[in-house]
Amino acid sequence: MPQDISVGIDFGTTNCTVGLLREDGGVNVQGPFPSLGAWSNGEVSFGREAVDRVLSGDRDVYPIRDLKLVLGTARRVHAGPVQLDAADLTTRLLVHLRDRYFAGRNPRTAVLGTPVRFSRERRSALREAAKRVGFERVRLVYEPTAALIGRGDLSSLRGLNHVLVVDWGGGTLDIAVVRVKDDLFREVAVAGDIDDLGGTRLDAELARRLLAQHPDLAEATLGLGVFDRFKTDVEHEKIGVFEDLDGEDSASRKWRSLAVDKTFQWDPAEVFEVAREFGRRATSQIQRMLHRSGIQVEEISHLLFCGGVCKASVIREVIGAAFPNATEIVTETPQQLTGRGCAFLLKSDFRLELAADFAARQADDSLCVLLRRGQRVDLDRYRTADFLVTDILATEAAFEFGVCQLEDHQQSMISADASNFVALGNMFVAVAQTTRQDGREVRVPDVVRAHVGVDENLTVAVYLKSHGVGKGGGSTQEFFSGIPLAVRVIRGSEANG
Repeated sequence: MPQDISVGIDFGTTNCTVGLLREDGGVNVQGPFPSLGAWSNGEVSFGREAVDRVLSGDRDVYPIRDLKLVLGTARRVHAGPVQLDAADLTTRLLVHLRDRYFAGRNPRTAVLGTPVRFSRERRSALREAAKRVGFERVRLVYEPTAALIGRGDLSSLRGLNHVLVVDWGGGTLDIAVVRVKDDLFREVAVAGDIDDLGGTRLDAELARRLLAQHPDLAEATLGLGVFDRFKTDVEHEKIGVFEDLDGEDSASRKWRSLAVDKTFQWDPAEVFEVAREFGRRATSQIQRMLHRSGIQVEEISHLLFCGGVCKASVIREVIGAAFPNATEIVTETPQQLTGRGCAFLLKSDFRLELAADFAARQADDSLCVLLRRGQRVDLDRYRTADFLVTDILATEAAFEFGVCQLEDHQQSMISADASNFVALGNMFVAVAQTTRQDGREVRVPDVVRAHVGVDENLTVAVYLKSHGVGKGGGSTQEFFSGIPLAVRVIRGSEANG
C-alpha cells in the first residue's frame, strides 16, 4: 500500500525546492530544481531537461518562463506560436516535482511558501494547482519566515530579536522583520516586490544593456520566442560570472548566445554594477518598510539572506552595509531554506495568527481596530462593526485599512493614536443620506457595516454595506494582502487543542 507523505514546497519563479518529512521526523531537502519549462511541437518539459533544450539553440524550442508571476493573473501563457493554460502548466510542474521526488507515495499535506505581496487570486490558484496534484490539505506561509524557520532547530533561534530576512529569488523580493520568542515567530513588519526587483528583472536589464551595445541584434530579437531564449542565455552566463569569477576585477569573458547566434565580450564589472544598483534599490525598499513600521536600523540584530539572488556576494554586501550592527546568520544553502522551513513546520504542526492589529482609519483620523493580534487565520472568523457616517452631505464613505501595533494594555477597539498605522489600501462605498418625511426630502446620517475576517489565502477580506434609511446606498468588497503574520509552532497535545 503506498505510503502517505507530507511535503514542504518552495515554488519559485526560477527554482523550486522540496522538503520531505521522513517517518523519523527528520527532513530531507531536494533541489533547487529549475522551474523553467520548454514547449516544442506540442510537448512540454520542465526542469533540467527544459533548461538544456532552451540553451541548445533549437529554434523550435520555446521557453516557458516566470509561471509563478503569471499564475492567477493571466489564464494563458505564450510559448512561441501557442498559448497554454497557466493553471494547467503550474499543475504539470508540480506533478513533475511529485514524480521526481516522491513518486509512488500518496500526497497528503503540503505547506507551500508564498510571497508576501501575492494577491488572493494568485494564492488561490497555487492552492488549487496543489490540490489537483492530489494533496488533501494545502497550507500557505510567507516565504521569508519559512526560510528563517528552515535555518535550524527552534532552540538555536529562540531569543533572536528583530531578524531581517531578505528572501530574493528570480521573481520576487520578500522582506520581513521577525521576532522569535519561544515557539512564536512574529513578523513585526513585512514587505515585498513582485514587479521591479526580481532576478528576472535583473536579467532583463543585463539583456537590454547588451542589446544597446549591439543595435544590429534588435531586429533578430523580435522573432518569436527569441528574446525569452536570449534572457535565458543571459541568466545562465550571469550565474557563471558570480560563481566562477573572483570578482568584478576579473578579466572579461567571452560567451556565445545561441538564441541570437552572437558571441559577446562581457565585462564582469558591468554585471556587478547592475547587481549593485538592484541591491541599492532593495535596500531603499527595506529602509522604507522599517520607517513605516517605526523600527530603527540599530534595532536589527541579525540578517538572513536566502534565495538565488542573494547567492551573489555583492548583493549581500550592499544590503549588509546598511545594517552595520547586525550579525549575519550564515547558511551554505540559501536556496533550500524556504522548502526546508515549510517541511519543518509539518514536523510539529503550526498555527497562523495575525501578528498585528488590523484596523480601519476614517477621515477624522480616528482608528478602529477590527481584528486583534492573535486572531487565528485558519478559522475564518468574521467580526462585524458599524460606522456612523456623520457627514450627511457625503455621497460615499471613505475608509483606509491597514495594520498597527498597539500596546498589549490597550483593550479598547477604538484608538485615537494612528501614528503607527501602516495603510494597505482604501475602500469607498456609496451611502444613502436622504429620505422623505411628510412629503419633503430630509438629510439623515447613514451607517456602514463592515464584515472583516482572515481567509485561508492569508488575506483579510472586508465587505462594506451601507444601511441608511434612504435610497442610493451601496456595497463593496476588497481583499488585503501583505499583513504581518505570526507562526506558532504547536507541540505535543497542543496540536489537538
